[in-house]
Amino acid sequence: MCYGYRLLLVFLLLASQLGAAQTLYKSPAPAPKALQDSVVRLQRYARLGRLSTVERLATYLLNRYETPLADRRYYLQEESGRFLLDFRLPVYSLRAEARQYRGALVDAEADLTQALRYAERFYPYMSSSNGFFEKLPAEFLRDAYYQRALLRLEHLHNPAGGCADMATSYQLDTVRTSSPRWRDCKLPGSRAPLNTIELSAAKARWRDSLTRVPLLLQAGRLARADYLLQQLAAGQVGPYVRVPPLDEGPVNLTYLRSEVARRRGQYARARAYLDTLLALPNPAPLHRYALGILKIDHLNDRAGGCEDLRWVYTHDTTSTAPTHPRWRGCPMPAYRVAATPAELGAYATAYMDSVNHARELTNSGQMAQAVQILSRLLHARVAGAYIQHPLAGYSSSPYPPDNPYHNLRAATFTARAQAYVQQQEYRRAVADLDTLIEQHHWSRTLTTEAYCQRGRYRLDYLHDERGCDDLYRCFERQGQPVGPDPWRGCPQAGWARQKNRAASESNVTFRLGGLAQGKIGGVEVGFQQHDGGTGEWGFNHGPSLELEALAKPLIVAPKFSYEVEYYVIGGRLDFAAYIPLGGPKRAVDLRVIPQAGASLLGVVNVFYGYALPLTHSPLDVLGRHRVSVFINFLKLTKFGG
Repeated sequence: MCYGYRLLLVFLLLASQLGAAQTLYKSPAPAPKALQDSVVRLQRYARLGRLSTVERLATYLLNRYETPLADRRYYLQEESGRFLLDFRLPVYSLRAEARQYRGALVDAEADLTQALRYAERFYPYMSSSNGFFEKLPAEFLRDAYYQRALLRLEHLHNPAGGCADMATSYQLDTVRTSSPRWRDCKLPGSRAPLNTIELSAAKARWRDSLTRVPLLLQAGRLARADYLLQQLAAGQVGPYVRVPPLDEGPVNLTYLRSEVARRRGQYARARAYLDTLLALPNPAPLHRYALGILKIDHLNDRAGGCEDLRWVYTHDTTSTAPTHPRWRGCPMPAYRVAATPAELGAYATAYMDSVNHARELTNSGQMAQAVQILSRLLHARVAGAYIQHPLAGYSSSPYPPDNPYHNLRAATFTARAQAYVQQQEYRRAVADLDTLIEQHHWSRTLTTEAYCQRGRYRLDYLHDERGCDDLYRCFERQGQPVGPDPWRGCPQAGWARQKNRAASESNVTFRLGGLAQGKIGGVEVGFQQHDGGTGEWGFNHGPSLELEALAKPLIVAPKFSYEVEYYVIGGRLDFAAYIPLGGPKRAVDLRVIPQAGASLLGVVNVFYGYALPLTHSPLDVLGRHRVSVFINFLKLTKFGG
């Protein structure tokens, strides 16, 4: 019995540890409440002077949370209203103070160094809707550097390190105090920008300095250009230091540093800069071109350089010939990626010309050549002198609207299906139409003819009864059967059912909801007829017939309504006849109820209404105020459809 009890305790202990580990490594939740409380308690102990307790608690927190969990940002608010980006910043700083008090000076210096390492990650500033202002970690850096400077100067006999920390603290200080505070250290003449005006001025200087570098390169002043780039990389311009770079500043700065290194004969350094740029997402052709030229001209790697230049040539938008000296005599590919609007237009024109030529070959009996051309368009995506742009298949593409990419692909599948039929490859023809319908199901225009062709091919050649369903869809979309022998032996009654089903799906919506009318509640059900093909998500309107049922006493109300919803707002006007089935009063209560309220894309609605009686004897139990919550089961692929 005792042995089983111990096993149970061990099992519970392991389960708790496993749960803690899963929470520690996988939970995306913010900092645990226990950690927040511990940091606040640590700060309170420091204010009370209980430094030994501060050191013990700080050590426990740093050991307890020395995991990937600690690398996440914790927004812990101090009493001053400022926020810390990492809980370890104040913990290391407070433990350093406690260790310095008991004489562990080296350990205190190590704690401050660790805290500064974390704080430098988030420098220089935080911004908010109120504009630019100094906040942590800039403020924390200033105090921590000053604290470590005093420790080094007064206790560790390290004047060089102490004065370096004093200089950094001076650059971040917003108040210029008297000289004794800085312990006679030599202070720098530059400082960090401390407000919005200074930051704007510093960024303008940074931009102007970066613009000067190409001019220095043209003038051959390589040493001056290299020095200026080093200053910019360190965030120093004019009287300011720690200036954050512009959005594209680091990329342009790195490329210019590679150019300076290449011109000064430092080829390994130049390649390191370019490799850094090419490791970024979507590298620029200019950077890969520079790497290719560097490999060919200076690193004796012609094969690798030519590979880079070939990639650049296919993605380059300039109109240089493959034999241009710019390409260093490397064999260039025959086709380029269509990138500019003009090139995309030329690609679309050449693509459609190829499709039309394939159709002519099919009509003349040269089906094999037609299939080869169309397969090349679908798989190699080559037309004319260009290859399809990677983004040409997406709606965000700059593809010309008069030649959309989807129309070209659909025309290619249709033409190849016709060629396959001429070759008696009927299953391949149906497979192409399957792909067309699957990839373009969202387009009624592109898929209508595909349904017609697939239905005929299935019935005429494959004897597949599913062809009747395709013909029903085709005729329903065209409005009537087209051509000789349109039915192919399919029962016409199926077409009538298809039309009725399509009309029902397209034009009628079912509604279900609940309501409170005065002091009693109930439910409502109904159907809404959509005029003009509405009933989509976002915009929905049309008349409806509904039935309400209210309890205690039992009251039913047939009603006629007209309803409109537009994304997040909606309204409805009801004409209702309330008929009491219980209670002493049997008179019919006619009411007009205008309603308005909030809507979620026309699907979920919350309306408030005020009833206006049309009879002289309204039901006493029914109040004037009404609240209803209901769902519209909108058509097709919409919610509930």
